[in-house]
Amino acid sequence: MYGNKKGLTVTIETVLLIILSIAVMTILIIFLATQTNFFKRFINSQEDENNIDLIVSKCNSLVDMDSKYSYCCEKRAIDFGNKTENWNCSYFSKNESSSGRVRLLDCTSVVC
Repeated sequence: MYGNKKGLTVTIETVLLIILSIAVMTILIIFLATQTNFFKRFINSQEDENNIDLIVSKCNSLVDMDSKYSYCCEKRAIDFGNKTENWNCSYFSKNESSSGRVRLLDCTSVVC
């Protein structure tokens, strides 16, 4: 009666079962991500213990904007893992922790 039928027949029940299982898995993942803070803990465990790269980026941005007062006078909290120190970009650029990555800006004419 059906002859030589090639192909796969998928019933409505199978399609509904697949859609329902995808919905349940999505709800489960959202629940686990929000209630257990799994992703937040994972991301926090990947962070460094210092913020030196961030301070280098900020100081170099101040050089690009030629913002001498902020570069020379404003102190930033620099975390070295076990201790925190407050330095301005001028002092930080001369320190070995910046490894010469902070560009220099002339601070001789700036009065803090």
